[in-house]
Amino acid sequence: MIQTSRLTFRPLSLSDLNDLYTKLYSDPDTMKYIRDGKTRTLEETQKSLESLIEHYNKHGFGFMAAIDNINSHFIGICGLKYLDTTGEIEVGFLFEKKAWGKGYATEATKGFLNYAFKNLAVKKVVAIAKPENEASRKVLEKCGLTFQEIRHFYNIAFAYYFTEKI
Repeated sequence: MIQTSRLTFRPLSLSDLNDLYTKLYSDPDTMKYIRDGKTRTLEETQKSLESLIEHYNKHGFGFMAAIDNINSHFIGICGLKYLDTTGEIEVGFLFEKKAWGKGYATEATKGFLNYAFKNLAVKKVVAIAKPENEASRKVLEKCGLTFQEIRHFYNIAFAYYFTEKI
């Protein structure tokens, strides 16, 4: 479990399927900048959830459920995972619309960067965002990540960011 001032992060479980689907993956606005920009069916959401759980179990880190400390509600997913086939560790976040604009993404990203450098002993963490996703790009820059270039991952063009442990 990882905590920040307003959020608690816990490993995802199959019991998160309904929240993941209804609050994130079925919402067109939330999914607009995720991979192909399309919403996911319940079955696709379940496959994605199983994949995220498998990554966490295999590597000891991954995307986790973001829980609001005030009301204990699931509000998104955040964490670290291997980026595509690069072997690089990516930090990422996805929050429900009700949580947008409240600084949760910045808080979560800073928390996971701190965790990566202190607990995983990595030297570099990367992040990707669709070039037109200005809100996410601002979060990454606020958290100290530097834009390098446009790169292709998952057959899609992304703005590629990185930060290194000093």
